[in-house]
Amino acid sequence: MVATHRAKKTATTINDKLTVSTKINFDVQELINVCGGKQNIVSCSATISSVTIVFKQDLNFQKEMFAKFKIRGLIKASDRITILFGDSSLLIAEQINTFIKSQV
Repeated sequence: MVATHRAKKTATTINDKLTVSTKINFDVQELINVCGGKQNIVSCSATISSVTIVFKQDLNFQKEMFAKFKIRGLIKASDRITILFGDSSLLIAEQINTFIKSQV
């Protein structure tokens, strides 16, 4: 049996930029409220696919509380939570940090 070129196409373009989402499908302030409010958040950081939030006080929560944010996964540690959002994670973390640093 001999394979033909039609069986597998080769890539002709090279992706030289990181593709990230520029849209969030929920209100970030709602996420902050589920996390105990901005007064309970010490810091927030992100990777391309996840957001890590560190808390002042341990957060008692149920995973179902995060269902409306369409998360892909959740990892809980004693004082922090890592939420898998996908390629919108960087934008979400940026908005959380902006909100928690605001005086309002």
